[in-house]
Amino acid sequence: MTITRSCLTRKKQDYNVYPKLNAYNMFNVDQTNIKEARPEFYAKLQEPNQLQKTKLENADVFSLPAVDEMIAKNAWVCPIRPIKQDEAYYSPSRDVIVVPEKNQFIDGESYYGTTFPEMIHSTGHTDRQTKTIGTRIRLWFRFLCSRGTGC
Repeated sequence: MTITRSCLTRKKQDYNVYPKLNAYNMFNVDQTNIKEARPEFYAKLQEPNQLQKTKLENADVFSLPAVDEMIAKNAWVCPIRPIKQDEAYYSPSRDVIVVPEKNQFIDGESYYGTTFPEMIHSTGHTDRQTKTIGTRIRLWFRFLCSRGTGC
């Protein structure tokens, strides 16, 4: 039976509603023994999740052509400036993302893993914020998204 708010106001004496907190343990597949216990199932899980590397000029560099084009054409919500230096940051006052040049990184994964969180941070600029979501929720969401993209 579904209890609605109006039902609660009419029949408060008939029902006692208590919040229940559920906790679930979540594991990465590699943190379990599934690889040894069921190798065929593990292989089936791994198959669709294999990273397909796209290569451009250099055979050793992982590249995402669509993202590279977006950065080159300044098609993101704010300019992304690859500069030969050692810091990656988003500057809210200037509304610009500064990242090291791609060739300064060990591999393409490191470059994108550094650039994507800064791109997520840039979505929180005051000109782009939605007023319908609370400030704390919005900030936590941006923080979690930026950490998730950098994994």
